[in-house]
Amino acid sequence: MAWSYPGVIGRKELVYTQTLGFQPDVVLLTFNIQTDPIPNVGNVTMNWGAETIVLPNCLADFGSAGLTSDRRHMMLRLFDRRIFWQRAPSISGEYNSQRAGSLVASRVMSLRGLATILFTYLGETADVSVLPTDVYPPVSWQCEDVVEAAQNLLEENGFTVSLGYGSEAPKVVQLGTGLDLPDTNKFIGSVSVNDKIPPRYLKNCFAESIAQVRLKLEAVGRDTDTGEWMPIDDLPYAPGAGWGATQPYSLPGLSGLTDEQQQEANGYVRRAYRVMGFADETWNFPDGSGSIPDLSYMLPLQNRLIDTEDIRPDTSRRPFRVYGSYYKTEKETGQPPIPGGANTDIFEPVVSREMYLDGENGILFFDEPIFRVSGGAIEPADLWLECSVQVRSTSDGSWAHYEKINDVNTAGIGYFNVTHQQRAETIVEYDADHAVVTYTTNQAALDAIAASWVSTVAGLFVDVYGKHVVYSIPKLSLRCDGAIKQVQHILTCGDNANPVNRTIASRNFEFDRRIPSKSQRLAHLRGLLSSPALQTVKSVTRQQKDNND
Repeated sequence: MAWSYPGVIGRKELVYTQTLGFQPDVVLLTFNIQTDPIPNVGNVTMNWGAETIVLPNCLADFGSAGLTSDRRHMMLRLFDRRIFWQRAPSISGEYNSQRAGSLVASRVMSLRGLATILFTYLGETADVSVLPTDVYPPVSWQCEDVVEAAQNLLEENGFTVSLGYGSEAPKVVQLGTGLDLPDTNKFIGSVSVNDKIPPRYLKNCFAESIAQVRLKLEAVGRDTDTGEWMPIDDLPYAPGAGWGATQPYSLPGLSGLTDEQQQEANGYVRRAYRVMGFADETWNFPDGSGSIPDLSYMLPLQNRLIDTEDIRPDTSRRPFRVYGSYYKTEKETGQPPIPGGANTDIFEPVVSREMYLDGENGILFFDEPIFRVSGGAIEPADLWLECSVQVRSTSDGSWAHYEKINDVNTAGIGYFNVTHQQRAETIVEYDADHAVVTYTTNQAALDAIAASWVSTVAGLFVDVYGKHVVYSIPKLSLRCDGAIKQVQHILTCGDNANPVNRTIASRNFEFDRRIPSKSQRLAHLRGLLSSPALQTVKSVTRQQKDNND
C-alpha cells in the first residue's frame, strides 16, 4: 500500500475525494516537513494490492506546515487536471437556430457533437457515446467560458462528466444512472429512499409566437388640429367633392389651412398608408384560429420576414414587402419607357419607391405620393403589406405563445412547468388576389421538443435510492458515475497514530460536506471570473487593445 507525488518524502496520509462535474477534485497530502523542492505539477499515484490508479497533471494549490501531538508535518493540497480546464480559451458559436420553423442546415449540431466541440476546447478527447445524436439543443455562445458552457449544456440535458484515471479519457455519464455500491468489505453503511410525488402534467410554454402575414393598407392623413390619424376622406380639410380631382403632389385647393398645416397635409396625404386589417380587410386570423378587435393588438409590426435564411450579423432578416396596384410613372417602367405610365396589377410588388415602416403605429410612409389613376380621377393606391407580427391576448394582454401539455403520470398531482426558447412560427401563403392559399407552421417540431421533455421530467421524480458505505480496505476500482456521486480514498502509509486505510463512497448524494458541493464550486468559479481585480485586468487589456488599434 502506497501513494506518491513527485518530490514528496516521509509520506503520512493521502485523502482523495472524487466527484462528478467540471470542477477539479481535491487531493490532500500529509508528510514530514522537508526542505527538498516539490514541483507544482505532477502525477498522484495510489495503489493497494493489485489495484493502482494515477491522477495525471495535478496542480499544487496550497501548502502549510503544522504541529500534531507526535510530530511536525506538512500538508499540501492538489487539484486534479480539471483545474487547467478553467484556462481554456473562450468559445463562440451558434447552433440549432431555427428559421421559418426549420433548423438552419449549416448550423445543425447534435448534443453529442456540441459536447465534442466543448471538450476539444478543453484539450480533451472525451467519451461522449452516452449522448444522443438526435437531440439538437439551441445554443448561442459569444465569448463564453467553456467550463460553464459545458456544465450548463450537459446538466440541462441530464448528463455530467466523470474524470478518467491515467490515460483514460473523461467520460460523459447520465445523471441518476450508474452502478450500485458493492457490499464486499463493507465496514458500516446506510441506505435511504427519497419518495417523490410526480406531477400529473408537463406544461410546455414556448416563446412569443410570430406569423408572417399580409395586411391591407388604407390611405390616411393626420388631422392638423388634433394630430389624430384617420382615413383621408374623414379629414376635416378633405375637399367636398373628394380627392379625385386634387393633384397628388401640391394638393391645391385645400381651404382653411395655414402654410404650416398645408405642408403637413402635403407630407401625409397619399404618402401615408395604415393597416386596416388582414389581407381580407377583417381582423380574423388567416389560419382561422380566432380574431382580434383592432390594430392595437398586433403593434408594433416587425420590419422583417421569417421565410428566409438570409440572416445578417446584426440578426436582422429580409425586410417587409409591399404589393398592390399603383400608378407607375414613366421613369419606373424601364426601357423603353411607357408614355404616360400605367397602373400595376394588385399582385405586383412595389419597387423603385423609397418607403419607411413605422411599426409602432402600423403606418407605411412613402417619400413620394403613391396612387392609382382611374377614369381620370386620382385614387389611393390599392396596397398590401407583408411583414411579421406578434399578437396580444384579448383576455390578458400578454403576447400570444404556444403551449403544449403532455401527460407525465396519471397518479401525479398538478403541473410541472417548462419554458422554452423556441417559438411558434406561422407563414401564410397567398395567391394573386391576396387570398389565403395555405399556411405552414413549426408546431410538429415544438410538439417533439415537448414530448422529449416528458421522460426528463419523469426522471426528476423517480424515487431515489441512496447508499453510503465505509469499506474496511481501500477500493481503488470504485469511481464516480451517474449514480455514485462521491468516492473518497484514505491511505495512511501505516502511520501508527492513524493506521486506518479505507474507502468511503455514496450513491445519489455527496457525503463529505468539507468538500464544496458542485453548485458551490461553480459559484466560486463565477465569483473568480467576476472579481473586481479580474475585471480591472480585463479593462486594462481592452484599453491596451484599443490603444494598439
